[in-house]
Amino acid sequence: MIDSKTGFDLGIRWQFPDAKRYAFVFFALFIALLVIYGNSFNNAFQFDDTPNILENHNVQPESLSWDELKKSFYGINQGHGKIKRPLSYLTLAVNYYFSGENVFSYHVVNFAIHLITSVFLFLLVYNTLQLPLLKPRYAKSAYAIALLAVFFWATHPIQLTAVTYIVQRMAALAGMFYVMAMYFYLKARTSPRRPGQIIFFSLCGIAVLLGFASKENAAMLPVVLFLFDFFLIQGVNRENLKSAAWFAVLPVLIFVLVAIFYVEFSSFLSGYESRPFTLFQRLMTQPRVLMLYVSLLVYPVSSRLMLIHDIPLSHSLLDPWTTAASIVLILAAAAAALYYSRKWPLLAFCVIFFFINHVIESSIIPLELVYEHRNYIPSMFFFVVVATVMVSVLDYFSYRTSIQLIMAFGFCFLLAAQAHTTYERNKIWQHEILLWSDNAEKAPGLSRVHTNLGNAYADAGINSEAVQRFQKALELKTVMRENGMATLLHNFGVASFHKGEEEVALRYFRRALAVNPGKEDTLYLLCRLYLKRGKLENAYQEIKGRVRDVSDIRSPELFKIYALVMYHRGKTEQAMALSRKALQRDPDHAGAFPILAKSFERLGKLDMAESYWRRYLEKHPKSLKAHLALIELYVHKGDHERLSTFVGDLFCLSKNRDLCETIVNKYNPKNLYAIYTPDMKIIRDAVEKAMSEKAARFLKCTVAEE
Repeated sequence: MIDSKTGFDLGIRWQFPDAKRYAFVFFALFIALLVIYGNSFNNAFQFDDTPNILENHNVQPESLSWDELKKSFYGINQGHGKIKRPLSYLTLAVNYYFSGENVFSYHVVNFAIHLITSVFLFLLVYNTLQLPLLKPRYAKSAYAIALLAVFFWATHPIQLTAVTYIVQRMAALAGMFYVMAMYFYLKARTSPRRPGQIIFFSLCGIAVLLGFASKENAAMLPVVLFLFDFFLIQGVNRENLKSAAWFAVLPVLIFVLVAIFYVEFSSFLSGYESRPFTLFQRLMTQPRVLMLYVSLLVYPVSSRLMLIHDIPLSHSLLDPWTTAASIVLILAAAAAALYYSRKWPLLAFCVIFFFINHVIESSIIPLELVYEHRNYIPSMFFFVVVATVMVSVLDYFSYRTSIQLIMAFGFCFLLAAQAHTTYERNKIWQHEILLWSDNAEKAPGLSRVHTNLGNAYADAGINSEAVQRFQKALELKTVMRENGMATLLHNFGVASFHKGEEEVALRYFRRALAVNPGKEDTLYLLCRLYLKRGKLENAYQEIKGRVRDVSDIRSPELFKIYALVMYHRGKTEQAMALSRKALQRDPDHAGAFPILAKSFERLGKLDMAESYWRRYLEKHPKSLKAHLALIELYVHKGDHERLSTFVGDLFCLSKNRDLCETIVNKYNPKNLYAIYTPDMKIIRDAVEKAMSEKAARFLKCTVAEE
């Protein structure tokens, strides 16, 4: 018996396996995965990549200093609250520092993580099958089972969202450290010498911590390591169960501590307030979700794979009836695994491993119902069962070589087919329009999918298609959450505005604010549109009616539009104070500079006005508005030298078009959103004077030369 009395010593001595076999696995995995995922290295940022990377200042460091990098530890939180997946966000920050918004390096890192995970999974499975408890049954076929299992897992299309989807590096990183921790634990438990045990246990501990720092679902690691030891190293029997019960306290304690560290219990269940389902409905639906995951692992055709799945909610055990059926199947599988755990420990562990690693994301936490990347860790041992069955079938037909060849060809065909599916689905992820068109075709009843497709069309400037998709989303009325309706109406307004349908845009902006009165980006655009149409009081009443306390405003854009309204109402000091608050929210928010410049000009402080126009020009060096404003300032200040310089720059910016026509077409005095409207007489006189002086100088130089 292997227990604490024997020092948990297995009494075996490991020898390094055949190096050629290891080398074949490593290189074969590298080549296979490179062929499958090589066409994804230039795929665009998608969906949650935008808020987590492109719009997240925490992962956009200006240097690799500690002060800059530690901002990433807070994830999308703005430097406050608990840290969130610090290692995952740190890797994104380093990627951004070296590559900015160039996607290539992000995909290369994700690919490398997946490759390393696949290698360690092979090592884990191969060495597990040679444990004393399993060796009599699996020793001869250990290499074949491990090789087949890892290739099925690594090339399976369900893993695509953890590899190609950049932000789901979080799931991939957690998976990498998860399997590394299990492998190091196995090596520590089987190491014949104490130094080796210390080294591998230390590596295991480090991998566990790094897994926690990558994603919360790595919190199951201590529990899984305990079950791994109990099922596959010690063996399931009454005596080991009694002794193991005492050791079960430690992994449970670690799990609780991690939960305390990561979870805000005060607002834990409040997440359901913004979900279209209750806690009860989520618990009832998740068994069906788990059965969906199993079916996708077994039958991974492209028509069943998508980013956002449409799964009806379960309202009771019999609504729909598949709820009760799924619960019975899960309980039966778990009961069978426990019942046969002594006779078939490997298969029992594989079943328990799958379900227990879905506990965090498939229980009470108010997350989205379905995502394919959640199978990255749970599916690691799923294909060990599949590979074991395949190898057993081949072994069974050893007496008929022809049947073996047919079966082997069939298994290879399955492996190639799923790899081809992964390759083809990577093409769909190349662009947002392709991704959401595919998803809309497969889940046509989801408003959210049509909304995202509409957003993709709008970003591409195809506003007519965007409006059609937004209209379709409104007709379906299946928005995932309450805020989703406000976002949909907001996007509908934006697309209508770009189509030139300003009245339609105003209507949808107002509807969005009726659903979510605190939606600042919508309020900003609504007021901007009012100012553009010269309706100053409408903009003022909207802001005053919705903003009770200025300190509650989070958006620098809303501060800016509020400042603009107050400037046009003659409240110069308030306009300046609001502009400064916009800069406090975002020091790089250049939109506040013109308001401050015009405010100082109104107060007669021309030097300060010039300073802010120049600061604006630093951010927008080709701004026609800034050049015109500075020309007027230099006229008032009598600075002829700088005036001449800026007039020359102005002609360059006008691109040889008639200057007056350029200015008139670009600036409309009725448009109050434009803080600055040029005084055409001053500009014309300044230009004529500067050009006459230039001509006179040219004539003087010519005469002198003659």
